[in-house]
Amino acid sequence: MLSSSGNRSSESELNKFVRDVNKESTVYLCTDSTVSGYEITTHPMTLDYVKKEFPLKTLLDSARADGHRSGIDAGLHIHVGNTGLGLTELDRTNTRLNLTALMDINWEYMSVLANRKTSWARKMIDSDRIHSIDSKLQLVSLINSAIENQDRNSKYWAINFSSSNVRELNTSEFRLFKSTLNYNCLIARLELVSLLCDIAVQNDLQTCCSLEWSDIVNHAKKLGYKKLINYMATKRVSRGLKAV
Repeated sequence: MLSSSGNRSSESELNKFVRDVNKESTVYLCTDSTVSGYEITTHPMTLDYVKKEFPLKTLLDSARADGHRSGIDAGLHIHVGNTGLGLTELDRTNTRLNLTALMDINWEYMSVLANRKTSWARKMIDSDRIHSIDSKLQLVSLINSAIENQDRNSKYWAINFSSSNVRELNTSEFRLFKSTLNYNCLIARLELVSLLCDIAVQNDLQTCCSLEWSDIVNHAKKLGYKKLINYMATKRVSRGLKAV
C-alpha cells in the first residue's frame, strides 16, 4: 500500500491506469483521511512478479502525471503473508522474534533507509537491552513480550504483527517507510523487506542478534538485490558506515 497526495479526478491518469492498463486487477485505489490523494493498494504478488511483470513504472508515472507527491505524512506499507514466514506456527513465531531483533538492533540504518522518523512506526525494543542479555531464554522472553504487548488497537509499529487488519489479512505489515514514487527506491525497499524475511527464516534468534550490518549487506549482495545495494550506497549505509 502506497499513500500519496494529489488529483482524485475520475479522469486522472491513475484512474485511467486502473481502468485500462490494470488488466489483471492487481491494484486498486482508495481514499483515507490521513492523505489528500489516494492509497494505492495492490493485491498479493511476489517480488519477482513486481520486477518482471507488474507495470509498476507505468503506475508511478501515472501518479506523478496527476501531480501526486509522497508527502511528509504519507507512508509505504508492505505486507508479507504469514505463511511465508514458516511452515508451522512455531516457525512463524520464531521468525517474528527474529524480524523484531533484526529491525530494532539495526534501527540506526533502518530509519535512514526508511527515510521516515515518526511515532506512527516505532521500534519495539531498545537495542542496548537486547545486547545486555546473555541467556537465550531471557532474550526470547523479552522480544516475545514486546510483540505480545503490541496494543491490538494500535498499528503504529515499524513491524505490525497484531492489529485487527493484519490479523484479518494473515500478514505482517512493515510500516516504517516513507512513501515514494521513485521506482528504484520502491523496489529497493521491497528488496529490503524480502532480505530481512530471508535472514529471519533461515537463522535462529541468537544468530540474528549477533549479525553485523556488513553481514546483512553481504546477504543482499548474495541475493542479487542490486536496487537495494545501490540505495544503501546512496544513503551511505552500504559498508557498515555510521548512518548519516
